[in-house]
Amino acid sequence: MRKLGAEVFDVDSPDADVVAARLHELHRIDPLDLVYERYSLGATTVSEFAEGMGIAHVLEVNAPLQAEASRYRGSEEGDVASSPERAVLGKAKLVVAVSSKVAEFAIDSGAPSENVVIEPNGVDPEMFNPGRAQELGAEAPVPAGRFTLGVHGRLRPWHNLEMLGRVAARLLDEDCDVHVLTIGKGDYAETLGALLPEERFTHLSWVPHPDVGRYVACFDALPLTYAPADDYFSPLKLREAMASGAVPVVPDVGDLAQDVGEAGIIYEPGSESELQEALRGLIQDPGHCSHLSVLAQRQAEGSDWLSIARRTLERALAVTL
Repeated sequence: MRKLGAEVFDVDSPDADVVAARLHELHRIDPLDLVYERYSLGATTVSEFAEGMGIAHVLEVNAPLQAEASRYRGSEEGDVASSPERAVLGKAKLVVAVSSKVAEFAIDSGAPSENVVIEPNGVDPEMFNPGRAQELGAEAPVPAGRFTLGVHGRLRPWHNLEMLGRVAARLLDEDCDVHVLTIGKGDYAETLGALLPEERFTHLSWVPHPDVGRYVACFDALPLTYAPADDYFSPLKLREAMASGAVPVVPDVGDLAQDVGEAGIIYEPGSESELQEALRGLIQDPGHCSHLSVLAQRQAEGSDWLSIARRTLERALAVTL
């Protein structure tokens, strides 16, 4: 947004009183045109400030947080219909949802449908592109010639990583020359180490953010293994890997098939045999794999963060007029 000429002030604190004081201070010095907030459970301060000052409130919604907290963190789900979240969603002048399922959640939870738009997560093409692998030189994490199955980002329960490990093990049994490369925090080594030979698995537990693109550019394919019930995500790792030239192989869950289009392979959710067949096909047909790699990169380039920011600002300014 700064690149587009907007003056942006960062307000980030777990203390609601600190947030309120900072917003009032900024508005007193130079009246704000809008406030942009990422939806979080129990956070009403920004909404109340925007309403009180007559400023447009733009709310980015990434997930149905109460349901997610209940499922993965054991908290009580509660009822959004009677919660502060309903008021926040209902008062926002613009709700930016990352997927169609998240948009449905927002509308069901009180957001007027005319205020809701869908913008899947994007990518920084300067940070993620195929050429960045050359920066590694002799420090490449995978031996040359091996077909690399890559995963990056913090490991979460819904990633279903065990499925990828089992499929990769069966491909090795078929004499497919595969290697699994994982990047990020989590029990990657513990999970995959029990399923794959040590020499066929490389894990980088932490990489500085500016350098992550170098390693993602080493991926030949990005196999996502989300379970059928996990249908509201817009994975950052999908766009980043596609922009880096990795072929996406994704389950037909949520918006993933639509996001990938003709640039990848779609398989039945939970079907290890279909995932195995898809990856085997890419390994055995390098020409087809290269073709999909080019398509993936082109498709991701149309979803860069700058374009998303421009559209969001244009919509936000429209509702402030």
